[in-house]
Amino acid sequence: GLEEEAEALVEQAIGRPPKEAVKLGRRALEMDTECIAAYGLLASCEELIPISAALFKRGVDIGIDRFGDGYLEQNRGHFWGLIETRPYMRCLYGYADCLFDMGQIGNALNIWLEMLELNENDNLGVRCPALLALAALGEEEDFAEIDGRYPDDSMCGTLYNRALMAFNSETRKRKK
Repeated sequence: GLEEEAEALVEQAIGRPPKEAVKLGRRALEMDTECIAAYGLLASCEELIPISAALFKRGVDIGIDRFGDGYLEQNRGHFWGLIETRPYMRCLYGYADCLFDMGQIGNALNIWLEMLELNENDNLGVRCPALLALAALGEEEDFAEIDGRYPDDSMCGTLYNRALMAFNSETRKRKK
C-alpha cells in the first residue's frame, strides 16, 4: 500500500544529496502523512535546529499514537528489535539531540532515559549523551546506575564520561 511505498521512498533517500533526499521525503509524506521515517529524514536534512526539532517531534508524536499504551508495555525494553519502531526511535534520538543543542539538557536527558527503558540493549548508543548530561549535572547516583548497566562498555565516549564524572565529583568534594 501507500505506507510501504512511502517507506521505500525514504529508504531510497538515505545517502543521497540533501536536496534529493528532501524531495523524496516530501513525496513520501504526500503518500502517507503519518510516515515517521519521512519526518526523521526531513529533520536530519534541515539545518535550522528549531525546525529540525519540530520535524523530529512530529515523528515522535505519530510514534506515541502508534506505539503507545498496550504496545509500549508489551514491548518495553525491546523497541529496537522491532523494525516498525526504528523510525520512531530515530526521531526520539534526533529530537533529544535538538533539545540538547538548544540548551534544554533536562528535557533531552528525559528522552534519552526513556529510550534506555524502551531499548535496554541500547543499540543506538543513547547512554553516551545520557551519561554526559548526568555527569554535567552532577547526578552521581543516576550516572552510576546507568553506567552499571553496561559494565563492559569501553567506547571512547563512555570512558570520557566516566572521567568527567570522576573529575566533577572530585571538584565538588574539594569545594565542600
